Amino acid sequence: MPTILDFTSDPLAFMQQYPVWPVPGVDVARGGDFTVDDRGDDPTLRLALAPYGARGTGSQKLEAATTGQTLDVLYLKWASKRITKLTLNMGFRRFFFTSAINGCSVFVTGNAQAPTVYHAGIDGKLIDLSDHELAGVPAGCVRAARAGDAPKFWRLLIQARVHGIAIAAEVNKSDYVNDGTLVNKPGLKNWFAWASVATTALAKEFGNTLWYRGVLGAEVIPWGSFWGMKDNNNDWSFYLQENAIVIKSDATQKGVVMRLRRVFPAHSVIFTNDGSDV
Repeated sequence: MPTILDFTSDPLAFMQQYPVWPVPGVDVARGGDFTVDDRGDDPTLRLALAPYGARGTGSQKLEAATTGQTLDVLYLKWASKRITKLTLNMGFRRFFFTSAINGCSVFVTGNAQAPTVYHAGIDGKLIDLSDHELAGVPAGCVRAARAGDAPKFWRLLIQARVHGIAIAAEVNKSDYVNDGTLVNKPGLKNWFAWASVATTALAKEFGNTLWYRGVLGAEVIPWGSFWGMKDNNNDWSFYLQENAIVIKSDATQKGVVMRLRRVFPAHSVIFTNDGSDV
């Protein structure tokens, strides 16, 4: 079973092998009005690593803990209908995580020695919000919400709320859960009753790779994790771990890392899974 020490010894190798689901870390009390909430008053969290079968065999979760093998990290909680932010210019923590992303957008601004990370999301769907709930939100954001365009909504909102913001990196749901790509999947009751479902181009490609390798009829459900680390020069880099739950025809579920890529300070693909370990 992997350990915190395995992660800290070689973070990039660890994040290529094990899909990691960070603790949700939602702050209900500090959400609700589509403003920016600086989380500098609550920047750290002590985490432990544990298996997380809900995301497939092999997946791991980071959860708050006070005993056992733990790791103190800079941690950005999220709050529904709000943009949370944290500037990483304090302390000696080497690692950063934000709450699990499941349709949320994450933005990075600033330079590598003092970047600011923003986490924007909602519990539910923007398209379902009432006019009252969107009161005070810029008109362009309202139009994006009505169109169900979450990435555009959060991008326009942060530009309106943070004057002069220069976004250096952005991760949104199209990067890790749904970019509009369609795949066919068999029906639950009738295997021959195929239906189209939305996914990502990467997940579709990975499913095709598995097919060519003889893993037939597998369903690939994408999800992602955003994290960062600081090097010996005190420069931060941030990464998107593009994961999937692979449901095989025998109903077994395996968690896999499809791709690991750096998104800040410069984009670079670190790892791409060839499907040989599924």
